[in-house]
Amino acid sequence: MDWHKRRQGIFFSLLILVNVFTHVRSLSADQATVVDHNTVEAKPQEAQWPGFAFDPGRTGQSPYEGPQTNKLKWQFTLTGWGSSVVVGADGTTYVGTRAGVLFAINQDGSEKWRFDLPTVEVVPPEDWSEAEKKELTEKGLRSSINDVAIGPDGKIYFGQAFHLWKGSTATGFSVPGHERRLYALDPNRTVEWTFGVGQQDMATHISIDPNGTLYFGTVEGQYGQAECRFYAVSPDGWEKWSILLSSSGSILSPALARDGTIYVGGDKLRALDPQDGSIKWEYDVQTTTSIAAAPAVGRDGIVYVCTRPGAIEDHSRLLAIYPDGTMKWELIVGVMETSPAISEEGTIYITSWVPRNTRAEPGIKTGLTAITPEGHVIWSYETRFPDWHFNPDQRGMPWGSDSSPIVGSDGTVYFGTDVGLVYAVNADGTLKWTFGTGGEFDNCPSMDAEGTLYICHSGGPGEIYGGPLRCYAISDTGTTTVTYPDSISKNIRIARLEMALERAKRDGNEPEIQEIQELLDDLRSRGQPDTASDEQTKAKITERINTLKKELEQAKAQGNHAEVKELEQLIEKLQTQLERPMTAVHAIAIASADERVGNVLKDIKEMHVRAEYAEQWQVWQVNFYGGGRCVVSASVDLNGDILKVEFPNRTN
Repeated sequence: MDWHKRRQGIFFSLLILVNVFTHVRSLSADQATVVDHNTVEAKPQEAQWPGFAFDPGRTGQSPYEGPQTNKLKWQFTLTGWGSSVVVGADGTTYVGTRAGVLFAINQDGSEKWRFDLPTVEVVPPEDWSEAEKKELTEKGLRSSINDVAIGPDGKIYFGQAFHLWKGSTATGFSVPGHERRLYALDPNRTVEWTFGVGQQDMATHISIDPNGTLYFGTVEGQYGQAECRFYAVSPDGWEKWSILLSSSGSILSPALARDGTIYVGGDKLRALDPQDGSIKWEYDVQTTTSIAAAPAVGRDGIVYVCTRPGAIEDHSRLLAIYPDGTMKWELIVGVMETSPAISEEGTIYITSWVPRNTRAEPGIKTGLTAITPEGHVIWSYETRFPDWHFNPDQRGMPWGSDSSPIVGSDGTVYFGTDVGLVYAVNADGTLKWTFGTGGEFDNCPSMDAEGTLYICHSGGPGEIYGGPLRCYAISDTGTTTVTYPDSISKNIRIARLEMALERAKRDGNEPEIQEIQELLDDLRSRGQPDTASDEQTKAKITERINTLKKELEQAKAQGNHAEVKELEQLIEKLQTQLERPMTAVHAIAIASADERVGNVLKDIKEMHVRAEYAEQWQVWQVNFYGGGRCVVSASVDLNGDILKVEFPNRTN
């Protein structure tokens, strides 16, 4: 569209907005409400990253080259799980949270502004447990922002849903009398308009076509039994059409083909006409559950979508569907709950899990897999628990991702994982870098025109074990390389500085001693892992078990069989540890009995020992000192197993 036509469009839009103030809408007056319109309409702008997976087709193909290194540019603390990030024309990033807050963040990582949705006070149902009633009475219900999108006119759009506070196991709760709304804000936080959808939660991503029409789905009721409606709303807040797609299923985010066809997942894959929402065709995925995530549409019009595991099938299937609704091919891919990405060349990238006893095509591993347009596996990169994970039993084990990948212009694939790692994998399947903070990354990454990658904590804990939920900007212009969480980096720096201090003392280098001591004092002032007593250790393990049990109930309610299996195994291991708690005395005794430790200690005349509990690793670090320096160190896990023995000052 050239500027002359855009100018005409703005003129007619202004006429319509004037009519809003002088006439009562007869058709949608109960739905579209002008809240504030005291500012001049923003000029048309082209967002750098307008929505989930970049384009309306959800391909995840970025026009920008992403970061080549894992350097942190900035981090921003969130109030709840974060949505996928969108980036405006001026480089401002926007992210919504499950705590009902929309943040606008400047390019330097500082807060530009925030927009808060209201907390709703409600009376809990009688059949809830006392703990759940107390939680709801004290905290109310929170409006949740699950997705943010930017239109061609520069407006910021987001939908509203209600959710129980994290930790509650109750399901199927509705909020009668509280209408959910679609919000339209200008870049200065002014509410342009809102659009009401009644009691239906806006749980899907928003798709926007080149003309600014918004498409989204809503759900009302329990998962698997929900009434699912799909809407088309004009850029000035009028309903163009809506259609009830299912009264006993689920609905997922739409994807738009180049010819305008709308593809919507749920209990079936449906192709909708953008003019009136009529159904062109339906494809029955033949599963007891549903489609798992938003479809992605390739340049050739092929639609790629995956199914959830169900009672009959214990695996997901990746389907390639022609534009006429017939199947091109399908692959069994383990367990997949994400949208695929499609590169400029047509390569399909998926993230999936391959648990034991779950079917998958040969060559597909837990992690990232590259597939040809004809459905053949090219390569698969296996993702694993990092060596700093809190549970020693899981370190190095395969563990997958619920993060939809994106592809940089150079072919690098970016995605997050459930164990606090962000991956950059080259187009040939080799690792470029990892970025580690702890927590969980379930959302799709985003990118700006300068090549900065954005991703937020979502779907689980924040920074390693008790840390904040954050949004991260990863860029080659960053100043800090992040391979593992900062708390672990700090402990490693302390250990290295302590050894350097011992060397400086032996050499009698007073200036160096003073400099190192100042660095140590500064690092230690930020806090170190405390020595844990028997009861403290039990409390930590019990707290973790309780959290996992709540996650287990949610996984069961959603029918996620693979996650149920993994969580049950995790809980069983932790319960075993609870029955056999490890104290400092136990850890010292076990370390002292090790032959490697004993061979060192037998020659030490004056020896003392210090045991510290590293909470983020859930291990005891036992250090033995002789002659004023640490001579041997042992790491003992909560099962009483020695993970490693190190000799800090050994010269050969």
